[in-house]
Amino acid sequence: MPLGCLDTETEQLAFMHDNASWECLRLRNKAKGNLRLPCCGSKVILKTLKLGTRFFAHKHRGVC
Repeated sequence: MPLGCLDTETEQLAFMHDNASWECLRLRNKAKGNLRLPCCGSKVILKTLKLGTRFFAHKHRGVC
């Protein structure tokens, strides 16, 4: 469960976002697809667990 990913400009950390900024990041990523995981460079999706924990996940399954 990655808590960080790379943006074209900065590193994004899931725990640094509140609800509003997380939703803004989700919409921006959906439009631009600019977020990548540092481990393999794969595109990411933003997820939130039922308890409110936010994290990044691989958009597609791969070798990572």
